[in-house]
Amino acid sequence: MVERIKKNMYYYCLIFLTMIFPIIPKDFGTIFGFIPLRLLLLGILFLIYFYDLFVKKVKMGKPPKLFILIYGIILILMLFGFFKSIDKVQFIYTYIKFLMLGFLVYTLYTYKFDDTKINNLFDTLIFSSIIVSLNGIMNYVLGMNLNYNGIYKYTGALGRTISTFFNPIYLGIFMLVVISLTLYKISTENNKKKLLIYYFSILINYITLLITYTRTVAVLSIIIIIYFVITELFYKDNCKHNIIRYFIIFFFMSFLIFAIPGVKYLYSSTLVNLLPQKTSASLLIFTNKYLKTDFDLELYGIKINKIDNNGNNVTTDNSSNNNNGNSNNNNNNSNNNSKNEQINKVEEVEIDSDFSDASVVSRKEFKNVAKKVIKDNKNTGVGLGNYEAYVLKNKKNYNVKKFGYPHNSFLHLMAESGVITGILLLILIICNILYFLVNFLIRKSRIMGLLFIMWSSILVLATYESLFYDTQLCPILLLITLLLIKKDKIDKPKKVMFIASVGGHLTQMLNIKKLFKKYDYVLVTEKNSVTTALKDTYNIKYLIYGSRQYLFKYIFIFLLNIFKSFYLFLVYNPDIIITTGTHTAVPMCYFGWFFNKKVIYIESFAKRTSPTLSGRIVYKIADTFVIQWETMKQFYPKALYWGGIY
Repeated sequence: MVERIKKNMYYYCLIFLTMIFPIIPKDFGTIFGFIPLRLLLLGILFLIYFYDLFVKKVKMGKPPKLFILIYGIILILMLFGFFKSIDKVQFIYTYIKFLMLGFLVYTLYTYKFDDTKINNLFDTLIFSSIIVSLNGIMNYVLGMNLNYNGIYKYTGALGRTISTFFNPIYLGIFMLVVISLTLYKISTENNKKKLLIYYFSILINYITLLITYTRTVAVLSIIIIIYFVITELFYKDNCKHNIIRYFIIFFFMSFLIFAIPGVKYLYSSTLVNLLPQKTSASLLIFTNKYLKTDFDLELYGIKINKIDNNGNNVTTDNSSNNNNGNSNNNNNNSNNNSKNEQINKVEEVEIDSDFSDASVVSRKEFKNVAKKVIKDNKNTGVGLGNYEAYVLKNKKNYNVKKFGYPHNSFLHLMAESGVITGILLLILIICNILYFLVNFLIRKSRIMGLLFIMWSSILVLATYESLFYDTQLCPILLLITLLLIKKDKIDKPKKVMFIASVGGHLTQMLNIKKLFKKYDYVLVTEKNSVTTALKDTYNIKYLIYGSRQYLFKYIFIFLLNIFKSFYLFLVYNPDIIITTGTHTAVPMCYFGWFFNKKVIYIESFAKRTSPTLSGRIVYKIADTFVIQWETMKQFYPKALYWGGIY
C-alpha cells in the first residue's frame, strides 16, 4: 500500500483534497489566521506534481496550449491593476488565487488518469457531498452548524443553510454540480448497491439545495433533470431504463418542492421576476385554482377582489359584514337567490405596480455601482481584491448607501482588472460551452452533454455571484470538468485523420490502408480527376488542388486550404493526424499540434539524401517523425527509421 501511494502521490493527494475541500468549513479556511489553507494544500499538490515530473521523470501529457495562451494573457493583464491597488497585499493574495487555478487546470490536464482513478475521484466527491448535506440539514433543522461565517452576515441569509460554504448560493451551486454528475453516473452504472448510494445522494443533496433558498439554482436543477430525460432519447443503450430512473428522480424532486415549507416560492418568485406582472399573475392564479398550489398572491402585490352584478365588492369579509348589518334585506331574499348571487360573482385582479423584489433591487444597485467603477477604470481596473476598498474610499462619487459586491463574476473581474480581462474570460467559457455542445451533437457523448448543461448553468450563475473568486467552489468545478474531459477521451474510440497531397505522397498513404479499418478514420487529399474516383472506396474529404508552378494562384489556393483544413479539423476532431506530406498537410499538422493531438509525419520515400520543406517545418512539432532511409538521420536526428512502406 505504501509503495502504491509513493508511485501515485499526486493521485492520492487529489483524493484527499477532493474529500476535504467541500467539508472543511470556511471558518477553518486559514492557519494561524493568515495562511490560506486551501491555497496551501493546492501548493502541496503542485509540488508533488513537479516532483513527479522533474525528479521521478513521470511522463505527462501535452499541456492545453489554447488555455495557456488565453489564460496567460488574462494573468498578464491582471498585473497592471497592481499600480492602482489600495491594498497591495490583498492584490497579491487574489492574484495567487487565480495563478493557482491556472496551475490546477494545467496539472489535471497533463496528468495521466485511467478510468478507475477518475471513477474513484467522482465517488469520493459524491461521498463528500453527502457529509456536507447532512451538516446542512442539521444546520437548517436543529441549528447545528460547523460554520457561522456567512449565515448571519446579512439579513437575506437568515434561515438559509450554508453548511460548510461561505454563503447559501455557493452551497447551492456545489449541490447542483454534484447532482448533475450523479445523474450522469446513474445513466452508466449497473451495480445495484452503487445505484442506491447515488439515489440517496441525489435525494439528500437536492434537499440541501432547496433549503439554501437560492432561486436560480432551484430553477436550474429542474431544467437539468428535464434535460437528462430528453437527451436520453439520443442513446440506444439503456435508454428506457435511464428514462424510467430519471422520471422517478423527477417525481421525488417535484414532491420535495411542495413538501418542504416555503420552497415552492423559489419558483413562483422567479416567475414573477422573469415575466411581466400581468402574465405572472395569470399563471399563479391558474396554478392556485386548478393545481391547488395555494400561493400567497399578496406577497407579489396581487389581490383578487370578488365583484357582484351591481359592481359591489363582495369579498368574504365584506359579505359577512353586510349580512349582519342588513338582516331585513336578508330575510326578504330566499336561499335560492343567495346561491344565484354567489354564482354570478366575478373576480377582478388588482396588481400593485409598485411591487418590487428587495433582493433584485439591491443586486441591481450593486451592479450599477460596478458598471460606474468599470467606466472609470476601463483599462486596468482598480486592482485584484481591491473592489471593496476602492468603492468605500470613493463612496461619495458612486452614491453608495450600502456596500455590496456586484454579484456578477464578469463585472467583478472587469472592475478589478479591466474590460478586456473580463471579456477574455467570458470568451474562454463560451468557446468551451460551444465545444461541448458540438461534440455532444456530433458524437452523442453523454459526458459532453453533461459538460454542456453544467457549464451553461455555471455561466448563468456566474452572472449572479463572483464564484470564480472562491477557493473552495472553483477548484471543485475545475476538477470535475477536467476529469470528465479525460474520461471522455478514454471512452471514445480513436479518430485518425490520414492526410496527403496527390501523387506519390497519396500513393504511399494508400500503402498503409490496412490501418484505416482499425480506426474511425477520414482520408484528406486534394481534389482532381484521380482522387474523385476514390470516394466510393474510402471515407474521403477534399482540399483544393493547386500546383506550385503557378505561384500567385498557388498562394491564394494555399490560404483557402488553411481555412478549409481548420474546418475539417473542427468537424472531425481527430485524436491522431498521420501524413506522408507534403505542403497540403502542413497546416493540418500545426492545428493538431496546437490542440494537443498526436502528429505522425512519414517523410517521403523519394527523399534519400535531402529533406522536404514540409518535413523540416513539421519535424519541430511532430510527436513521431518517421524516415524511410537511414541516411536521413543526418537531417532528422530524433526520427525513427521503420524502413520503406512500399
